[in-house]
Formats: sequence, structure tokens, C-alpha cells
Amino acid sequence: MNKRLIITILALLVFTISAIAQPKPTPAERKQHKRVEAEKIAFITKELELSSDEAKVFWPVYEQAVREDRQGFKTIRVKFDALKTAVEEGKSESEVKALLDDFIEAKASHRNGLEAYTDEFIKVLGIEKTAKLFIAEDDFRARQIHQLTGMGPKDGPDKDKERRSKK
Repeated sequence: MNKRLIITILALLVFTISAIAQPKPTPAERKQHKRVEAEKIAFITKELELSSDEAKVFWPVYEQAVREDRQGFKTIRVKFDALKTAVEEGKSESEVKALLDDFIEAKASHRNGLEAYTDEFIKVLGIEKTAKLFIAEDDFRARQIHQLTGMGPKDGPDKDKERRSKK
């Protein structure tokens, strides 16, 4: 066998093993994720009072920002897992140091997708609606946490929103 064939086979083997090792979301999890995303879109659209023209320009920019943010978190997670494994396996100090440096660099270079896109949001929405976007993101996250945990203000996330707006 030539070298290229061996390398190709090994690459396919590594790819296959890594694909198998990643837990695939169940149909119920995919359905739940789609439901939450639809709720988020409706919530943000309502909170920002987006016109149809604004929505046409805003949503592609927003989706790109979210994709970049998720990719950054995935990269950080991969670096963290490698670091954790090295420590658990008792790798050498130099190996752990290199992995620690990689992890710290990934965290430092990760920019929150939404914050990195603030200027683009302002171009599309203006300053006030851009500010409302960040507030809506926070409010939606609080609602989700409240729904998932049943914890939070006794009178619900809407009352918490009311309290914050009075400050």
C-alpha cells in the first residue's frame, strides 16, 4: 500500500470514530430546539417591533453572529476537553502547558457573536433597537432558565423585567 492510501484510511477512520463519539440529538431534542428557536425569533421580533424590511436585513446578520458565537464556544470546549484529558492522564508539564496556552488563547480570542456584530446591528436597526436586542436576548434567556428550572422570581420573569425597567 502506498503512503497516501494509508493516510486516507487513517483519516477516514479518525473521522468516523469522532463522528460516532458525538452524541446525535434525538428527534425529540431536535424538535425541542426548533421550538425554542421559533419562540426566540418571535420574542425578539416582538420586543424590537421589527418591520418586515428590518427583519429581512436583520435576521441574516443575527444568524451569522449566533453561528460564530456557537463555533467559538465549540472551539473552547474542545481545547478544554484536551486540557482536562492531559491532566487526568498525567501528561508532562510541557504538554499540559501547551494545552493550557491553547485553551487560554481560545478563550481570549472568542468574541461574543452578538457583541462583535453591534456595529452591523446599529446599521440595520439603529441604536435604540440594537440596545433592545441585547435586552431581549437577556430577557429570553431568563425566561428559558425560569421555565427549565422552575426557579427565579416567584412572580415570574415578566415581573423581573418590570423591576429592572423601574431602576
